[in-house]
Amino acid sequence: MTDGFLRACEAERDLSPHTVAAYRRDLGQFAVWLARRHVSTLDGVDRLALRRYVAFLDTKGLARRSISRKVSAIRSMLAWAVTHELVADNAAEDVPVPTPHRTLPKGMRAADAARLCELPPGDEPVGQRDRAILELLYGSGLRVAELCSLDVDDVDLTDARVRVT
Repeated sequence: MTDGFLRACEAERDLSPHTVAAYRRDLGQFAVWLARRHVSTLDGVDRLALRRYVAFLDTKGLARRSISRKVSAIRSMLAWAVTHELVADNAAEDVPVPTPHRTLPKGMRAADAARLCELPPGDEPVGQRDRAILELLYGSGLRVAELCSLDVDDVDLTDARVRVT
């Protein structure tokens, strides 16, 4: 059921061997689950079966990210099967999956930030630049990408202002 899809992942999509191995494991587990329910072809996979599979994975205590990855593998395989006219539609296309918890980054303690800002040598231009970068990141809460996109015109040294767009 999945061999053609996995070969296509390797050859056409040029996925890494690790991704293909993960797909193989995830799809193999899904195939075992389907076989226990007497489903042996992709035509027998419907939205209700997929919802039940997601519920089964949840009852096993899998992390939300793992469940999402497994459903993603199934979605990809069914999309491939639709493209190759092995099934009429992708039953997994709109199956809801639990979204992974997004944790907020931990803040740095002021003492640690002060020590970090003192690390670059202040008597060299590169050290002064690095200190300014660290102080700006910590003091303003800028993202690294925002800092990297600053132009000289965005910095006003007389008023000690930085314009971020």
